[in-house]
Amino acid sequence: MPDCVREGPRIGSSARGRRPTSGIPDPVSPQERGDRFRASASPILPSLPQSSKIWQYLCESRSDLSVRKIVPVRDPGPLFTLEAPRTFEAYLTQFTAKQRYNLKRQVRLLSDAGHIELRCLTSEDSVGCLLDGISNVQRSAWKHDSLFHWARIDCEPALRDLARKGLLRGYLLLCGKVHVAFAVGFLFRDTYHYAETGYSESFRQYSPGTVLLYLLIQDLIESAHIRRINFGIGDSPYKRHFGNRAELERGILLLLESCRLGPYLRLFSILLAAKQRLRAILMHRATLTTNNSQLAL
Repeated sequence: MPDCVREGPRIGSSARGRRPTSGIPDPVSPQERGDRFRASASPILPSLPQSSKIWQYLCESRSDLSVRKIVPVRDPGPLFTLEAPRTFEAYLTQFTAKQRYNLKRQVRLLSDAGHIELRCLTSEDSVGCLLDGISNVQRSAWKHDSLFHWARIDCEPALRDLARKGLLRGYLLLCGKVHVAFAVGFLFRDTYHYAETGYSESFRQYSPGTVLLYLLIQDLIESAHIRRINFGIGDSPYKRHFGNRAELERGILLLLESCRLGPYLRLFSILLAAKQRLRAILMHRATLTTNNSQLAL
């Protein structure tokens, strides 16, 4: 079985069997928070579930917040989450017997290639180790061209600040002495926000990304006692496989009464409508091409 190496108790962590609380105090009163909101020019909420209380509040209380208009900044998309039970064994029951066997088999195959170690990094002192591990994975990562804003030097101060506040929770997966996968996320109260991941292409046959996520979920449920994992914006097979809930989310721009962006807003609306129309045309043409190909066969 793989080892899981953790640091000491994180800021705001609780005793085993109890849910953690955030390490960040909330000194801002609701009145002050509302004043700050109204003072901003045009706040953007990049990802907001349409079933959330915040969405309902915005729709029902626009006048109280001096919101002139709610403007979508992109099309609605799926948001996958994992609603976590209290034990990892209970979580595994959402899979079929064959799926559970395959997951454990992937862990076993990687461990046959070398001793597996999962490192959980949360402290400010561990940020350098986390970035070094990401850099090692990056050299042969499956999405090297888009990697990784975490590994840039200008990101290290931000990660250290998050660690000081008790939010950072990163993971490195080692096979032998080789970094084969990583994940960076943020733990706030009882929710883990899964932000970025990557794995080494040279270990692709061992499914290191799947193994990392399997062990990461086990650690979060058993050690951090989380209630949910937010897999973030976008649709990916691993989110559907490991998650157990899906809902629509969207990014919105809140145009306040104090904001004078009329011409820019109209231009933005025109460009957004054109984008949606072009996407519909391309999807229609792709469907026709697929249907014609099937008829030809």
